[in-house]
Amino acid sequence: MYSPMPPLIPRILLRLLLRGDAREVVLGDLDEEFAAYVLPMQGVRFARRWYWRHALGSARSVFFAPDPRRRIPAGRRGPRWSEKNHRESLVAALLHDLRYAYRSLVKHPGVSSLAVVLGAP
Repeated sequence: MYSPMPPLIPRILLRLLLRGDAREVVLGDLDEEFAAYVLPMQGVRFARRWYWRHALGSARSVFFAPDPRRRIPAGRRGPRWSEKNHRESLVAALLHDLRYAYRSLVKHPGVSSLAVVLGAP
């Protein structure tokens, strides 16, 4: 019986990008899932697209992995959402917008006065 192999190009890409044990684990898992689950249930064309999607996702994680130096300690994370926090954030956003409008008014008084004159009915 013919059993198609996983696509060659994403395998080479992963071999080049991943290092050490991660390479063998990722490739082994992808190959195993490709052959055992996706291929028999979905067919060759779907299985090949599936393999490409997951290989590119694994490759993307190499470039866009979270920087461990930028992790926020558990105690410094913001409070969970609550109605009070939501109201406070709305008020903070409104104050920010008002400050920005005032700065724009002071910085460009001619444009502001023109907008007031043309905006009046």
